Amino acid sequence: MSLTINERITVVAVFGDKDSPLTPVHMRWGKKQYKLGKVDFYHTTRDGNHTVHHFSLTDDAQSMYMKLAFHSGSLVWTLQETEACQ
Repeated sequence: MSLTINERITVVAVFGDKDSPLTPVHMRWGKKQYKLGKVDFYHTTRDGNHTVHHFSLTDDAQSMYMKLAFHSGSLVWTLQETEACQ
Protein backbone atom coordinates (compact mmCIF):
# COMPACT_ATOMS: atom_id res chain seq x y z
CA MET A 1 0.00 0.00 0.00
CA SER A 2 1.49 3.33 -1.02
CA LEU A 3 1.58 6.35 1.27
CA THR A 4 1.13 9.87 -0.05
CA ILE A 5 3.89 12.00 1.48
CA ASN A 6 4.31 15.26 -0.53
CA GLU A 7 7.22 16.50 1.60
CA ARG A 8 10.18 18.59 0.54
CA ILE A 9 13.43 16.60 0.52
CA THR A 10 17.12 17.10 -0.21
CA VAL A 11 18.50 15.28 -3.26
CA VAL A 12 21.92 14.90 -4.84
CA ALA A 13 21.43 14.49 -8.58
CA VAL A 14 23.54 14.15 -11.70
CA PHE A 15 22.76 16.21 -14.79
CA GLY A 16 23.34 14.20 -17.94
CA ASP A 17 22.45 14.26 -21.61
CA LYS A 18 19.29 14.35 -23.71
CA ASP A 19 18.37 10.72 -22.95
CA SER A 20 18.90 11.06 -19.19
CA PRO A 21 18.83 14.77 -18.36
CA LEU A 22 18.59 14.39 -14.58
CA THR A 23 19.23 11.39 -12.32
CA PRO A 24 18.72 11.42 -8.53
CA VAL A 25 21.45 9.42 -6.73
CA HIS A 26 21.08 10.23 -2.99
CA MET A 27 18.15 11.52 -0.95
CA ARG A 28 17.69 12.79 2.60
CA TRP A 29 14.21 12.58 4.09
CA GLY A 30 14.05 13.79 7.66
CA LYS A 31 17.18 12.50 9.37
CA LYS A 32 17.56 9.42 7.18
CA GLN A 33 19.70 9.24 4.05
CA TYR A 34 19.06 6.89 1.14
CA LYS A 35 21.28 5.82 -1.71
CA LEU A 36 18.94 5.62 -4.70
CA GLY A 37 18.75 2.84 -7.25
CA LYS A 38 18.02 2.90 -10.96
CA VAL A 39 15.11 5.01 -12.19
CA ASP A 40 12.28 2.69 -13.29
CA PHE A 41 10.08 5.35 -14.86
CA TYR A 42 10.64 9.00 -15.81
CA HIS A 43 8.31 11.57 -17.32
CA THR A 44 7.75 15.32 -17.31
CA THR A 45 4.70 17.51 -16.84
CA ARG A 46 4.21 21.27 -17.04
CA ASP A 47 3.39 23.71 -14.25
CA GLY A 48 2.80 26.98 -16.09
CA ASN A 49 6.09 27.85 -17.79
CA HIS A 50 8.07 25.33 -15.76
CA THR A 51 8.86 21.65 -16.22
CA VAL A 52 8.28 19.16 -13.41
CA HIS A 53 10.45 16.03 -13.66
CA HIS A 54 8.89 12.87 -12.16
CA PHE A 55 10.91 9.80 -11.12
CA SER A 56 9.79 6.34 -9.94
CA LEU A 57 12.56 4.31 -8.32
CA THR A 58 13.67 2.25 -5.32
CA ASP A 59 16.38 2.89 -2.81
CA ASP A 60 19.63 1.01 -3.48
CA ALA A 61 18.72 -1.66 -0.89
CA GLN A 62 15.38 -2.18 -2.68
CA SER A 63 13.50 -1.80 0.59
CA MET A 64 11.38 1.19 -0.45
CA TYR A 65 9.75 2.21 -3.73
CA MET A 66 9.25 5.96 -4.13
CA LYS A 67 8.07 8.69 -6.44
CA LEU A 68 10.09 11.92 -6.53
CA ALA A 69 9.43 15.18 -8.35
CA PHE A 70 11.78 18.05 -9.23
CA HIS A 71 10.23 21.44 -10.06
CA SER A 72 12.51 23.32 -12.45
CA GLY A 73 11.07 26.73 -11.53
CA SER A 74 11.49 26.55 -7.75
CA LEU A 75 14.35 23.99 -7.84
CA VAL A 76 12.52 22.02 -5.13
CA TRP A 77 12.52 18.23 -4.79
CA THR A 78 9.41 16.54 -3.37
CA LEU A 79 8.91 13.01 -2.10
CA GLN A 80 5.42 12.31 -3.42
CA GLU A 81 4.81 8.69 -2.44
CA THR A 82 6.49 5.72 -0.79
CA GLU A 83 5.73 2.03 -0.63
CA ALA A 84 7.59 -0.82 1.06
CA CYS A 85 9.08 -3.32 -1.38
CA GLN A 86 8.03 -6.91 -0.91
